[in-house]
Amino acid sequence: MFKVLKNKFFWYIILLLTIAFVGYLMYLNHIIGSRFEAKRWNLPSRIYSDTFALYPGQTTTIAELKTRLKNLGYREKSQSPEEPGQFHQQDETFEIFLHNFDYPHENFIGFPVIFQIQNKTITNLRHLTTQESVTLTHLEPELIASIYDDSMENRTFVALNHIPRMLTEAVILIEDERFYTHHGVDPIGILRALFKNITSGRVVQGGSTLTQQMVKNFFLTHEKTLLRKINEAFMAIIIDFRYSKEEVIEVYFNEIYFGQQGTTSITGVQEACRYYFSKDVSQLTASEAAMLAGIIKAPGIYSPFINTTKAKERRDLILKKLEANHVITKQTYQRALKQRLPRKGAKTQKSRAPYFIDFIRKQLKENFPASILKSEGLRIFTTLDMHWQRIAEKTVNEHLAKLEQGRPLLKKNKAQGLELEGALIALQPKTGFIRAYVGGKNYNSNQFDILSQAKRQPGSTFKPFAYLTAIDPEQTNPVFTAASILVDEPLKMKTGAGLWKPNNYDKKFHGYVRLRESLEKSYNVATVWLAEEIGLEKIVATAKKAGMNEDLKPFPSLVLGAFEVTPLELAQAYTVFPNNGQQSKPIAIRRVITPDGQILEKKSFNTKKLFSHDAIYIMNKLMQGVTDHGTGVAARAYGFDKLAAGKTGTTSEYRDAWFAGYTPDILALAWTGYKTNETTNLSGASGALPLWALFMKKVTEGKQYRDFTATENIVIVPIDKKTGLLYHRSCSERLDEYFIEGTQPTEYCHK
Repeated sequence: MFKVLKNKFFWYIILLLTIAFVGYLMYLNHIIGSRFEAKRWNLPSRIYSDTFALYPGQTTTIAELKTRLKNLGYREKSQSPEEPGQFHQQDETFEIFLHNFDYPHENFIGFPVIFQIQNKTITNLRHLTTQESVTLTHLEPELIASIYDDSMENRTFVALNHIPRMLTEAVILIEDERFYTHHGVDPIGILRALFKNITSGRVVQGGSTLTQQMVKNFFLTHEKTLLRKINEAFMAIIIDFRYSKEEVIEVYFNEIYFGQQGTTSITGVQEACRYYFSKDVSQLTASEAAMLAGIIKAPGIYSPFINTTKAKERRDLILKKLEANHVITKQTYQRALKQRLPRKGAKTQKSRAPYFIDFIRKQLKENFPASILKSEGLRIFTTLDMHWQRIAEKTVNEHLAKLEQGRPLLKKNKAQGLELEGALIALQPKTGFIRAYVGGKNYNSNQFDILSQAKRQPGSTFKPFAYLTAIDPEQTNPVFTAASILVDEPLKMKTGAGLWKPNNYDKKFHGYVRLRESLEKSYNVATVWLAEEIGLEKIVATAKKAGMNEDLKPFPSLVLGAFEVTPLELAQAYTVFPNNGQQSKPIAIRRVITPDGQILEKKSFNTKKLFSHDAIYIMNKLMQGVTDHGTGVAARAYGFDKLAAGKTGTTSEYRDAWFAGYTPDILALAWTGYKTNETTNLSGASGALPLWALFMKKVTEGKQYRDFTATENIVIVPIDKKTGLLYHRSCSERLDEYFIEGTQPTEYCHK
């Protein structure tokens, strides 16, 4: 033995091994420092819906509000709410304990409110505890989607000082009781676990500390090899030497795995709280903190969504430890034991508004690289109303299914694999905010977005721009009026393609018709005659000014919608009508915010005055006639009873069915057809109008809408129905008509 110790070669070996060991430790130390002190995680960007305002006078129904609350994860209680995320409803009275939420403009701390819904209107909004009046508050936005990196980890970083002490103590008590006394590796814990495993004849306990668990999740793989265990132990010791216990447990809480949601990993306590309880980590109760601590050991076994019995047993064990160690009182312990476990039904997330998400991701990529969107934890606040969105998606699918079941051609096509498609967009005209966006029937089978990508002929939905040109004194002189007489007789026109003979939808000619009647009944021939009278170049200028594409040409078929346009483009052009001549560009993104609150992008609505308010008001009254007794009258048969204006559209061989309609506060556009451009045998009135009416009926329920705003230049004059001249009792039938002052007829009708 002494000869070996005196051998220089032996000491060289020892020296080399020591140098290698120190070098290895330095290597591990470098890995730890470079990761621990740099950006630790790629945080996904979050995409949120718009908020829902609560204020006295807000219109809603009991059913709508309960739906909104449940979609946000609020839990209904049989008594007054005691913590954020709960609500109680009895008859017309609601009590809601609002969630905390970090808005772009404030870090909102939730508080309980009480109010009534009387005659479908919120009244007497007060703070539940203080009974002080509340002028305005909000239901927080709903998380629509996240933009992940390749790891597909759903994580939101949360600082240790925002994590309740109950949760910290619960995790330490069940996972690593000696956390504050050992140095990364716990020899006593290892020996205790070894003894229990030997006496049990199987592995019942592990000896890893919280620091080792953090190392395994943060730096290493989960493979069960000796080398990994050695690396884990050494790295745990180095970390304990270099960093405080608080820094270690903060990383642990943000790295720990809490289960799976589809293909996405639920990582970190903040996302676990959202997934299991629909609340912020700072709002946890004792029962919830204990349950989360219990899940860590094996999410596949102790998740309440997988095994309620085992989850409850482990929660109760941890609650007992918390009470025994004086972290919670006996009263809290007894109350926590009675608290029900969360149910999965209210917590699972499905793919939401997928066409809308694709639409805004394209906009985001113009300003933000994909790497930033997947790693910097940006928060994107959008204009979408998720309640409306769900209604729109459901209405599109149900309406298309009904059409395919009830119409022989559509049924036959479906049997042969040809799927009828539909799209719907709803806008707030004054702001351009997109409130609902359905780009197709089934995103899983087809990601092509009809609203923003499909170029289709608009048919008669283009006609209002021709009529607007005719009645606007700023564009046409002499001006046409709602009472002007148009000619609906056989018409032949020479075009580059030969002789063109326009026909009406009903294959008939109607002689001399008033302008109002021509638009309400959508007479093609009278519209072409009108276009020739005022000049096609003027109509092209009107359409381009409203925002339609630059490829428009002054061909006679233009006024019948023979060119191509996207539904989104047409919806934008239509905003000039409910918006009194101003155009609003569709807006999907309101703000993009960094995790620390810096605003990277802010969109404000920007309207542009394009047309005379006087002429627009006349157009609104003309198109109101379309829905009251023209081609859009079927909207009333589907239960939509609010004041509205709009226009149907049907293209050649029934390839496209359109309806664009609006109230002063909502504009919605619906389309149905085949993506392959096959005939559907559907008109605008039978294919798209029912979709629009069913959607509008649901989203306007309980709401009272005002009339279109007139100007002081508008006068109402009695006219003769047949001639459009001033009414005299000797004439056929009296009608009251709207005119811009100075354009009304001056001659009386004749017998």
